[in-house]
Amino acid sequence: MTSATTTGRVVLTAHSGGYGGAGGSLALGGVDTITDVILFDSAYGYFDAFAAWANASPSHHFLSLFTNDTAYGNTILMAKMQPARANPNVLDAGTMTLAQLQTRTPTFAVTTDVVHDELMQKHDWYELFLKGTALERR
Repeated sequence: MTSATTTGRVVLTAHSGGYGGAGGSLALGGVDTITDVILFDSAYGYFDAFAAWANASPSHHFLSLFTNDTAYGNTILMAKMQPARANPNVLDAGTMTLAQLQTRTPTFAVTTDVVHDELMQKHDWYELFLKGTALERR
């Protein structure tokens, strides 16, 4: 007897070195239900994998919140996404709104007020970013 399993919408999130798992998953492929990728100061590598995924469909939603630690990597990602998509949104994390995060345009939010190690604790950004994804509201 065989059983089928259906995977719903998948959101990949990564902080810091988690880029390896998220980028590696995108590079490997095979999961067609990934709707959103959210990086939290995690643009250290896999630039081609992230950009190829974001550029593959206008429904793919890429969000990156970053500090000075990954400013260079985010600049690389913006450049790789720009030719295939509309110009990326670049926001100030201190004033960004949910409406700005809900666009399907690649979105980059920069903060200079929070250091890398406090990025996940200082504000409710993780919750805010998840609200901006394609996940169903409950």
